[in-house]
Amino acid sequence: MRNPHSLVVSNVLLIALLCGGEISIADSLPEPRTDLSYSYSDAGGDRISGPEWSITRRFARDTAVSALYEVDRVSAAAEDIAAPQTQRLDETRELGRLDIDFRDGTTIYSAGISRNSGNSYAGSLVRAAISQSLFHDLTTLAVGVSRGWDQTYRVLADTAERDPTYSGHAGRRGWWGTIDQIVTPSLRLTLDGGFLGQNGSLGLADSGVRFLLNDGLVATAAEVVPGTRGRYNLGLHGTYSLGTKGSVASGISYYYDSWGIRARAYDLTWRRNFRQDRLNLDLETRVYNQSHATFYTDLGNGLPTGDISRDRSLSRHQSLQVGGGINWQTRWHPHLGIQRWTTGIHLDLVRYQYADFRDLRVTGVAAGSEPYYRPTGFLAQLHLTGWF
Repeated sequence: MRNPHSLVVSNVLLIALLCGGEISIADSLPEPRTDLSYSYSDAGGDRISGPEWSITRRFARDTAVSALYEVDRVSAAAEDIAAPQTQRLDETRELGRLDIDFRDGTTIYSAGISRNSGNSYAGSLVRAAISQSLFHDLTTLAVGVSRGWDQTYRVLADTAERDPTYSGHAGRRGWWGTIDQIVTPSLRLTLDGGFLGQNGSLGLADSGVRFLLNDGLVATAAEVVPGTRGRYNLGLHGTYSLGTKGSVASGISYYYDSWGIRARAYDLTWRRNFRQDRLNLDLETRVYNQSHATFYTDLGNGLPTGDISRDRSLSRHQSLQVGGGINWQTRWHPHLGIQRWTTGIHLDLVRYQYADFRDLRVTGVAAGSEPYYRPTGFLAQLHLTGWF
């Protein structure tokens, strides 16, 4: 799914994405294929929607080149307080990406670049990785590094244009590693971990804080966060094959960072194959729990004098996601070199429970006594894939 800069995103998934999850690592080159999809997400109060197109082609049997283009309409939840003279995030963002993989025997070298841009955010990323297959391809080791540059802008509420007096700059460096092991003909285990270091302007220009003054009035101000952040993740996932009937996959992931956040996620997926694997049904569930950052507060007391933030992604919360999808394969007559097609639809339902972020849509009550924010939502995707 999409990953807008200022929306609530699982830290476990975010660290995987930024540290190199966009590079395909396996014991073979990426398949020659093209994908077209449209996604719509209305979860946690945020809305993200738009199309995505990608293509992968092989050259000379040892090189694969992949390109991706994505357009997202991003809208943040109305429950977030905007800092003075800014407006709630509501913009279109574009993502372009180019990757190349080169195989030399049992070693695959990968490199890629990407660019993400919108009215309030722009980011660039370069990455490189290497994977090595061992013991007759039973074990695959992979390591990768990445370097990114981000810019954030304040959008003025009256003109919806960038504030010429504000521009935040940040950098990020990451590394990650993966051990993929075929334990038995039916069981496959993957252990992965990574680190992402960030420095610079790490706050959100469109995010604000609220606090009580001595006279009992509520005031707002821009958030202030540390200028550095170290983020770590570790995960273990396994897939058990049921032969021609399908497979079962499960995993657990841990995350922590220098801002005091601790998180863990559990996931379970069941796949059932029908009609000689030409029809697939997937059912999945995911549970996520997170603590809050040390400087997070929903309602501060008195004028803030240090780091302070009311960003929902830094609050204590948990989520439950359940869903499923169906994919079917069609053998059409070849068109444009494509031999077969797969069409599918996926739908997930999500329930968030925030433990220290209150719903400010509720009025007529004292500040700090509003009910906690407990949104529900869904994520839907329709895709078409063709193999060359």
